[in-house]
Amino acid sequence: FFPQRSTGVAFRADAMGHGVHGLGAVAVLAVSVASAENVRVPHPEDFVNVLAGTVGGQRDGMHHSSGNVLPLVARPWGFNHWAPQSADPNTRTSWWFDANSDTFYGLRCTHQPSPWIGDYAWFLLVLETGFKANKRMAFTSYRAEGALRPFLLDLHLGPFGHQMKMTPTNHGAMVSVLFPSSGERRICAQVPSGAPADKDEKSAASLKTTSGSCRQSAGGIDLISKRFVDGAPSSGLDFFVRLEVRGQARIEEIALSDCFEHDFGYEPMNMPGKERIALNSMEECHRRCKQTANCAHFTWWSDGGCHLQDERAKKKKQPGLTSGPPNCKETVPRHCCFVAEQQELEIHIGTSFISAAQALRAVDAEVKGKTFDDLVSEGRDAWRKLLRKVEVLDAGPATAATFRRLEVFYTSLYRALLFPRRLDEETPTGIRHWSPYSGQVMAGIGVSDNGFWDTFRTVYPLLSIAYPKQLSNFVAGWLNSFEAGGWLPKRGSP
Repeated sequence: FFPQRSTGVAFRADAMGHGVHGLGAVAVLAVSVASAENVRVPHPEDFVNVLAGTVGGQRDGMHHSSGNVLPLVARPWGFNHWAPQSADPNTRTSWWFDANSDTFYGLRCTHQPSPWIGDYAWFLLVLETGFKANKRMAFTSYRAEGALRPFLLDLHLGPFGHQMKMTPTNHGAMVSVLFPSSGERRICAQVPSGAPADKDEKSAASLKTTSGSCRQSAGGIDLISKRFVDGAPSSGLDFFVRLEVRGQARIEEIALSDCFEHDFGYEPMNMPGKERIALNSMEECHRRCKQTANCAHFTWWSDGGCHLQDERAKKKKQPGLTSGPPNCKETVPRHCCFVAEQQELEIHIGTSFISAAQALRAVDAEVKGKTFDDLVSEGRDAWRKLLRKVEVLDAGPATAATFRRLEVFYTSLYRALLFPRRLDEETPTGIRHWSPYSGQVMAGIGVSDNGFWDTFRTVYPLLSIAYPKQLSNFVAGWLNSFEAGGWLPKRGSP
C-alpha cells in the first residue's frame, strides 16, 4: 500500500488474502526503527475524506451508489451520527444523501448502519430559509473545502446566505446558525411521519401513539423519535432528545396532520377554476383545500406545487407526491421551532435511549459551559488520537500520489472506527444502557449496529491489534446483549 522502506512504519495488504497468524485480509503492520528523515503524519484527521463512497441516491424508484455509506460526522463509535440530508424527507428512502446533489433538507441525527438495514431513532434539524419554492429546502456544495469533516459540519446555504455549523459529542451536539440580516430566522426539530403502511407507523398506531412528537418544555424542546424503518422492536423504542438555546428565541409547536398519503395523487390534476400555485409546504396546500369550496383532495409536489381536485378526480399512485382530503385530525406536534430574535443562534443537544431526564444530563455534562470551538477541538483530538494508533512514519515523497494514498488509508481507518456503536450512557448510578433485546435499562456497556458476517475477519482483528482496550468493551457489550436476548445477534441494529 505504501512504499516499503528501511525505516518507519508502513502498511501492506496481503494480495492473496492470507495475513499473519490467520488474520485473513487484515492489513499487517511492518515495523522497523524510525529515523529523523522520515516524514510523519501529525494530523491524520486532515486526510479523511468524509464524502468518499457517498455518491448516489434514489431516483425513479431505483437506488444507486458508489459505496452505500453516509458522510458521517461523529465521535468514534459514537452514540449518534450526524449527516446532511439531500433528499426530500417525503421520498422515504434509505439512500437519503447524494454527494452530487446541491439540495439541503436538514441535518439528520441518524443511527443507520447501512441502507440495506435502514435508519432508526432519527430526527431532522430543518432550517426554514424562506425559499419560495420550498421554505424547508436550501442549496449548498458538499464538496466545499471544510464543509464536512469527521468532527465538524460547516455548510454555507443558498439562496439567502444562511450558515449552519455542527460539532458532535458522544451523546449530543452543538449547532451554530448564522441567519441573514433579514428574512426567516427559524430552525426546527422535526420527526417526519411515514406512510400509514410503514412498519413503524403501524406499530405506533397499534399502541395508540405516534412515531414521533415534540413539545416546548422549560425554555427548550423535548423530542421523542420512535422512527424505525423495520418497525419498532417488540420491546419498544424511545429516543429522547433535549434541545436548548443560547440566545433569545421563542418556541413554536406545529401539529402535522395524520391523514396525508405519500406517493399518491389525483387526476385530473386541477379542479375547474383552480390552477397550480406554489406554496411552502403540504400543510399550506392542505389548508388551501380546506378553505376552497368543493375541494375533495389536494396534491402537493415537493417543488412546492399545490393542486386541488374535486370529487370526480381519481386516485393514482405517483411516487414523490403527497395528497389528502380537506379535513384531517390534528395529531400531537412533531415539528417544533426556535424563532431567533438575533442573527446568531446556538443550539445545545443531548440524547438518550433511557429517559428525557438522561438526555438533559447529556446536555449538562457534554455541551453546557463549553464554546463551539472547545467542542471542535475535543472532537478533533478524539479522532487524531485514535487515527494515530496506526501511524504512518514514512508515506513516501511529497507527491499527489502519496497524498492520495494517505487519503485512502485514513478514510478507510475512519470508517473502521464508526461501528459498532456504543449505546451506553453515564447515569447517576453508573454506566447503563437501554437493551433492544429486553426493553429494559441494564447495567454495563451496550453496543449495536454491526454485521458480524462482514466484520469478524476485518474490523475485529484490527481492533485486537490497534485498539485492544476498546475491543474488550465491545466484547462486554455483546455479552450483555446475549444475557438480555439469549443469543448473539448476527446483524444487530439496534
